[in-house]
Amino acid sequence: MVSIEDLALLYLREGRTADVKRLAEEIVPIFAAQDVHREAVAALLLFQEAARQEQLTVRAVREYVKYLREARTAPSLRFGQVEQSVTDKSVP
Repeated sequence: MVSIEDLALLYLREGRTADVKRLAEEIVPIFAAQDVHREAVAALLLFQEAARQEQLTVRAVREYVKYLREARTAPSLRFGQVEQSVTDKSVP
């Protein structure tokens, strides 16, 4: 998770949208193959879609990663508030 966060943030800050999209495309099948729970896969799909639409922000990446870290030990944890920040265009 740390490397995904680091790479995504690096790519976003450098304006490398093609690399962000490629990263998003590559991580979904990897996580799905590791048999992560449905809610985590849904979060990854939202991450992927935000990257495709070039709407992924630094803040959103941090929220996705935070959720995925927490969901590893709490599979019943619901994914919800990250969706709101995907449309937040501000970069801290």
